[in-house]
Amino acid sequence: MTLGADSGFPLRWPVLLGSVGVGALSFLLPIYARQIGASALEIGGLFSIFSVFSLALRPIIGWAGDRLGRKVFFTTGLVGYALAMALFAVAYSVPVLYLARVVQGLGSGLLWGSAYGLAIDLASAGQRGRAVGLVDETSSRGTLYGSVLGFLWLVWIPIRAGWIALFVLFSALAAVAALLAGSKVPEARPSRSFGAFGSSTLSVPLIHLLVLVAIASVPATMLPPIVIIYLQDVFRGQALPWEYLLPVESRGYALVGLALLPGALMYALLPSRFGHLSDSFGRLPMMTAGLLMAGTATAFLPGRSDLFWLVLLLSLESLALVAAMPALEALVADLARQDVRGTWYGLYTTAAGLGALFGPLFGGWLYDAVGQGAPFYVGAFVLLTLAAYLLSPWGRRMLGIGSV
Repeated sequence: MTLGADSGFPLRWPVLLGSVGVGALSFLLPIYARQIGASALEIGGLFSIFSVFSLALRPIIGWAGDRLGRKVFFTTGLVGYALAMALFAVAYSVPVLYLARVVQGLGSGLLWGSAYGLAIDLASAGQRGRAVGLVDETSSRGTLYGSVLGFLWLVWIPIRAGWIALFVLFSALAAVAALLAGSKVPEARPSRSFGAFGSSTLSVPLIHLLVLVAIASVPATMLPPIVIIYLQDVFRGQALPWEYLLPVESRGYALVGLALLPGALMYALLPSRFGHLSDSFGRLPMMTAGLLMAGTATAFLPGRSDLFWLVLLLSLESLALVAAMPALEALVADLARQDVRGTWYGLYTTAAGLGALFGPLFGGWLYDAVGQGAPFYVGAFVLLTLAAYLLSPWGRRMLGIGSV
């Protein structure tokens, strides 16, 4: 399949609609959890428990997708998202939030490795970066739409009152996404090689890449909830002039939204473009530059309270990660054999989520016990260290990609 306009991308509508509720959660879950009395540590736990159940499925689903096809797991994952959003709609306590996150984690374990595998299988070899970039980009557009919808809805209606209607809608959208996936997404031909995962399948560069991905996943999963908590704390007591027309408990969210909006737009518009650049100019330059820029921007975030500087630094961090991720995801396909590509994507998404087992909890503990800046400094150190490693001759040699 040749990827032309985004409208010709067969995963577009299922991924877009399935991501709307996820996008709202990424913005609203820490806020809502704080409203019902959750601590920073408990909010971190909401992100970690999601990862535990998602990670349990990903390697199995990748292996099974190579043999049975990926479409059934992709569709079932969207059904899981619909059920999870319905549970969020009735979550008035922290334990119910945890239950909803468990169901969402199971859906995620089914969904995302299958989505990347389908995109790669349906694309030509020269368009792998663009293909995985389109998955990221379409998902981020759904995330953006959900965040904007949730923000516009909940700034005018108190968050507890508006929560039910919002997540009933998100559940319905995920159900529609599942129906479209079942009826519109083509099946990529599964592998006819049914041997066990053994020495002929193993790849030293891929194993090395997975280790680096697991290390990078710590700051990648630790920082997003911490950023939102930090922005809430920095903007506490502040509001834009028009916000004084809103209910008291809804004031201040506009500043948080404004600080995050440019980065969200970059995730929604740029991944496929950067993926195409990695197809043309190589994976390693995009990965290294992204890690360097992200680490530098993260290191300068603590102590900033001015909206201009927060927007600038968060935008630079987002731009950097948007540049790096499609190259990294396409590199998995470049290094893996075609008949075990789904297995390796399952392992890749597992490695990418490993940091989420303890990253958000660790970040919450650092924020509460050490100081507001501690999670940012730890995250910046990890990102910059990884960039330096990729620049080293030994790092390039271990990945087996030279300067590519």
